[in-house]
Amino acid sequence: MGYNNGWVIDVDFREGNESPASKNLEFIKQCTLQLPLGVKFDRFRADSASYQADIFNYCEEKNILFTVTAKKNTNVFESIKSIKDEAWQTFSKKEKIAEFTHTMQDTDNAFRMIVIKIKKDITPTLPTLEEYISDEVMMQYQDEIYYCIATNDNDLTPSEIIKLHRQRGETSENKIKELKNGFNMNYLPSSNLEANAFYFHIGTVAYNLFLLFKQILDENLQKHTVKTIRYKLYNIAGKVISHARETILKVNEKFVKLLQIIRQRAYEESLE
Repeated sequence: MGYNNGWVIDVDFREGNESPASKNLEFIKQCTLQLPLGVKFDRFRADSASYQADIFNYCEEKNILFTVTAKKNTNVFESIKSIKDEAWQTFSKKEKIAEFTHTMQDTDNAFRMIVIKIKKDITPTLPTLEEYISDEVMMQYQDEIYYCIATNDNDLTPSEIIKLHRQRGETSENKIKELKNGFNMNYLPSSNLEANAFYFHIGTVAYNLFLLFKQILDENLQKHTVKTIRYKLYNIAGKVISHARETILKVNEKFVKLLQIIRQRAYEESLE
């Protein structure tokens, strides 16, 4: 789970066969404990693995706005079918949107269900097709047409909710990609779960330290990935010479000045 500029505030390292929906609320609570003093998160975005009543109740209790990809069961499809044609609004060339109020068995409060109807480039079904195919096949067909977002945000419009939800935590996928590829977290060194979890935690610490380091760099360097920073700062060409019993690394003068500036800024930050 990330915070602000992409900081990793907590990780949950699991067995590969463990359900994505397992212990999600516990993980959310653990993340809140890891935040700096006086800081709280007020919005939660997740995929369908977090479509759970206890998570929704927790968000309501803590005044956290959520947008969660909804699981589409029979009740949801029945509500979608009851939406009148005139209630659908155009969202894009191939998408229409509508909404209804929904609740789950164990939720304390009802919530909004934003529905996206996707126009598929397929042969249209006959009006009487539902009479001849199984409910399972029909639900699978409908599952490809409709996408639902559950939310307790009553201020934003359906279009705004969709755009917010599709940001996916402000390009969190790019942050995950940086963590995996830039810090070698796509590789696990052991067949032992605990050892791999320890390795992964070290990687997240290194990632956070890198983000902290970028804050003292010039603005034109702050946008770069760790691969580019390594190329521009760490892989500097130099020459090692020995003179008067001293070993000296000779580099271009402009790099000496750059590194001196970085050291000075790091020192100043340490005093705050």
